[in-house]
Amino acid sequence: MSKPAAKPAAKPAAAAPAAPKAAAPKAAEKPAEKPAKAAAAPVEEEELDEGRLKKQAYFKKLIQLVEEYPKILIVEADNVGSAHMQKIRMQLRGVAVVLMGKNTMIRKALRGHVEKNPRLEELLPLVRGNVGFIFTKGDLATVKSKVTALRVEAPAKVGALAPNAVTVPAGPTGLEPTQTSFLQALNIPSRSTRVRSRLSTTSCCSRRATRLASRRLLCSLS
Repeated sequence: MSKPAAKPAAKPAAAAPAAPKAAAPKAAEKPAEKPAKAAAAPVEEEELDEGRLKKQAYFKKLIQLVEEYPKILIVEADNVGSAHMQKIRMQLRGVAVVLMGKNTMIRKALRGHVEKNPRLEELLPLVRGNVGFIFTKGDLATVKSKVTALRVEAPAKVGALAPNAVTVPAGPTGLEPTQTSFLQALNIPSRSTRVRSRLSTTSCCSRRATRLASRRLLCSLS
């Protein structure tokens, strides 16, 4: 009798590992990266186009105001917050138009229109610092008085220009001798008389049009 040959049928089942399964995830990962890189370029182009449109709109508005209004008042806007600026715009509504912007954009717009209006070249040297334009068809003195009436005091900041000279006069301070350490930090000479301290000489903390360079100086300005 011959032996049955049923065992060789099990070899093909053991030699059939799922090799294609390991290659499938690799093929799916590569296409996923390409759309992400391709989608980044249109977003950057949209941002650039939006920035160009804003600049063009600003240039157009500035030139339109220059051609429409015959009088311009240039003002400094140091330490002016957005809320206070909005209040100024409301007070001047119907009388004048306020326009702020970056100095580089203002100069570029004015230079591009100098050929049509040569008088605009006179404004270029005045575009320095934090300045703005107030356009009006009325009396400049009236507009100036309204703007001046809206001026308010603002706290001093490091790096800002001092609008006025600040001095500390000699005399009694009302402070105890143990409370004058900040005077020494500011190099302000003082001496003690009985139970109170007194400034021996008048000291200048800052001069007009100089930048406030340290917090110690701000303590004296407060």
